[in-house]
Amino acid sequence: MSGEWWNVGCPKGYGCAGNEIPEHPMTVAPFALDKYEVSVSRFREFVSSYSGNTKTVPATGSGANAAVPNSGWDSRWNVRLPDDQALLRRRLKCSEDTQTWTDAPGANENLPINCVSWYEAFAFCVWDGGRLPTESEWEYAAAGGDKNLLYPWGSATPDCTRANFGGPDKACGPKGKIGIAPVGSYGAGNGRYGHADLAGNLYEWVLDGSKDYSDSPWNPLPASAPHDNYAQLSDVSFRIIRGGYYAMDVTANDDLRAAGRENGLRAEHHTAYTGIRCARSASKTPSGPGWLSDAKLPPRDPGPPNTEFHVQNGQSCSANLSCKGTSCCTSPTLPAGTFPMGRGTEDCGAVGCQSKLPGCPNGANYCAEDELPEHAMTVSAYALDKFPVTVGRFRTFVNAYGTNTTTVPPAGAGANPAVAGSGWDSAWNTKLPKDQEEFRDNLHLNCGSTINWYHYTEAAYQTWTDDPADGDADRPIDCLNWYEAFAFCIWDGGRLPTEAEWEYAATGGDENRVYLWGNAAPDCTLTNFLNGPGVTYGNMCSGGKEVGGGPPMPVGNVSPKGDGRWGHSDMDGSVWEWVLDWYGPYSKSQTSNYANLKKADYRVLRGGHFFADYATGQRAAGRYARDAYPESHFMGYGVRCARSAP
Repeated sequence: MSGEWWNVGCPKGYGCAGNEIPEHPMTVAPFALDKYEVSVSRFREFVSSYSGNTKTVPATGSGANAAVPNSGWDSRWNVRLPDDQALLRRRLKCSEDTQTWTDAPGANENLPINCVSWYEAFAFCVWDGGRLPTESEWEYAAAGGDKNLLYPWGSATPDCTRANFGGPDKACGPKGKIGIAPVGSYGAGNGRYGHADLAGNLYEWVLDGSKDYSDSPWNPLPASAPHDNYAQLSDVSFRIIRGGYYAMDVTANDDLRAAGRENGLRAEHHTAYTGIRCARSASKTPSGPGWLSDAKLPPRDPGPPNTEFHVQNGQSCSANLSCKGTSCCTSPTLPAGTFPMGRGTEDCGAVGCQSKLPGCPNGANYCAEDELPEHAMTVSAYALDKFPVTVGRFRTFVNAYGTNTTTVPPAGAGANPAVAGSGWDSAWNTKLPKDQEEFRDNLHLNCGSTINWYHYTEAAYQTWTDDPADGDADRPIDCLNWYEAFAFCIWDGGRLPTEAEWEYAATGGDENRVYLWGNAAPDCTLTNFLNGPGVTYGNMCSGGKEVGGGPPMPVGNVSPKGDGRWGHSDMDGSVWEWVLDWYGPYSKSQTSNYANLKKADYRVLRGGHFFADYATGQRAAGRYARDAYPESHFMGYGVRCARSAP
């Protein structure tokens, strides 16, 4: 493509999204862009040649756009590539239902490769003699340059002759398990310059970091003189993807449009809806791998060696009660007390709730069957962390972790002294990650979702990042299984709370609150949740305002207004929190320091989470066990540690 100037962004009157405006002039230098998305077959050659992030990595500065300073490979990204070929293959299997990679060549060779991170996409393009396109270059091709087309093919409404889109009820793609089409299957949708599948099939990574056009450094935009070869290279922990994908419902979010942008995807994440298309500067032709072979680069620092399980120093913790960042955490001791556990006498405040079930206490608007019967419960004095465990706090644990044979909790550790048999069982050692690399993978690559059918997964909602510089230290850690949560609390000098202890704190003990803060209906000033009163459907509510999406908000963002009787924050919304108990029915015979230790299918999660509907997920008495297998890694599964009183 020869390059010229045209208008980037969405013209007024075309149903523009907020991140597509204002429309503004742009120029690009001549460049080439692959006709098709990178196929499984092409990517297989790359996988076969890969031998690890200390041996075969892109040379520093390679893959640069000659017109964009500092756009080449940064050697600090080497550690973001897989340690070896086996791990690369494992990362390509991000979704059992919709991943296109197969370990052996087969029927998927002409499907576009998916489940690749931004770093792996960039590394592939360098290996292939190219680079990632800038966002401006991508849109130039999709919009037909100065033709400024609405879709790559023109202005006609998308249909199944032009693109693979539509979701489970109106799918244009192949019927069956995957639904992703071979590259080039929709010739009527080709663009001005002959490119295929720029709309639908898979989103495609571009070079740029995530910014709205109205944000600095895009702003102030020139009124008439065009930007030259611009790429947004600041704030790059999130990268832009373009083009829409195979399950997109265009009535709700039409990223099939040439101007459509999806921002906010973490660069290290692997999703079933994201693939690759490489660019080449006009002076470059494919010339084979652009790799620094057998480079002597240091491996990622695994943190300090750890030969016995670590328990943090209690005096150090008591000196810093912030519970944020990397600090350890304690909480003031809650007094012993007796409270009505299960459904209380009030529920849901002023909001509408489901019909009352037989057996609900008098005056209760709604109770779930597993909250019955309401029964008196006594708990001994204990302490409970003010906030859910943060990414920053959990990172210190991951960095100290060795293997599940060398760094494990001692048998019996983390016991509640009032609950016999409640400590760590050495039979659980094998349930912990085999090494630190698997631990990191569990926190994002192996983390799933139960939100809906197409794995709207880890990408937007996991809080863990391998790089501390990504700035999420104060978000609550999620994607933990029960064993990892328990092991962390022991390492941190504490234990998991019992279900009774958790509810005692959340309901304010004998105050028997409906929600952590009282009986008022949830709103954006009180909790981090989904679909609240007055909130646009599909948006989240937190910190006093409506937010469009993304991972749970930093801990304490609704404090102190949303805090509980004893100062605890984020117990309604934010993340589900593992407790000690197995899931089972209540009984009125459970009266004092009770924890259900009878093995069942599920452990218990409490508190709702950021993607839970306000009416069902926020009540202090609410219990959750669906998919709460103790070994499960799901988004929104976090932890808050307890400590027995001295």
